[in-house]
Amino acid sequence: MKFLLIGATDMIGSRITAEALSRGHEVTAATRSGRTALPPDPALTVAALDATVPAARRVRRQPVTTPPSSAMP
Repeated sequence: MKFLLIGATDMIGSRITAEALSRGHEVTAATRSGRTALPPDPALTVAALDATVPAARRVRRQPVTTPPSSAMP
């Protein structure tokens, strides 16, 4: 399973990240700095995500469309 964990370096987030990795999951750990004290792991990707930076708050918004009724099961 793949996880995106926001707040991966705080007390609870680091434990959740470590547990997910120990169970063989792939984890993308989002931190403000883009760094983590967790040991290197091939299943761990660290990404910088800081909501206090205006550019980080920009989200690509795409319209949500309803599929045609013929596409519904």
